[in-house]
Amino acid sequence: PPIVQLTAGPVWGALGDRNFLLAEHIRAYARLLVDQGRVEQATPLMTESHALFQARGDQLGIGKTLSNLGRSALLRGDLGQADRLLQQAKLVLAGVGGLELYSELHYLVGLVTLYRGNPSEARQLLADSLRLCINNQEDVRAARVCTYLADLRCGRASWMKPSSGCGKVSPITLTRTRSPSMQ
Repeated sequence: PPIVQLTAGPVWGALGDRNFLLAEHIRAYARLLVDQGRVEQATPLMTESHALFQARGDQLGIGKTLSNLGRSALLRGDLGQADRLLQQAKLVLAGVGGLELYSELHYLVGLVTLYRGNPSEARQLLADSLRLCINNQEDVRAARVCTYLADLRCGRASWMKPSSGCGKVSPITLTRTRSPSMQ
């Protein structure tokens, strides 16, 4: 049992839950391994974290691990598995309001869509991701998304036929909106 019993609400309750802490730390470590390119080493850890979150019934944790597993599948080149996992993650996170992850999910689903050969749908998903990145002030991810959108716009992507050049596609208009918590 914990040395100090924390019962001052859901946050403190989660911090006092060893299974939650274990699942979250395993998930974070697995994500770090993926970021380092060690996808094969990370996948069993992410699966373990997912099982721990499922055992707790933690929908946010389930959604996060599904997203991370989908990203790992994408990096392994398994587009079908990546798409299934990312779509499941979107459904789970939509149910719990995991808004901070939507920009990443749109980005990843956009990449899967792009690599599957549908640049117009991918452009829309990436544009949605960029809007969310701007609203959530996620500058690094926004820069990544812009790179893909620029390649799509200019027709330089290797999976596309060369176009007649930049500027032939209508521009994306973006505005930053204030979240309800900032008003």
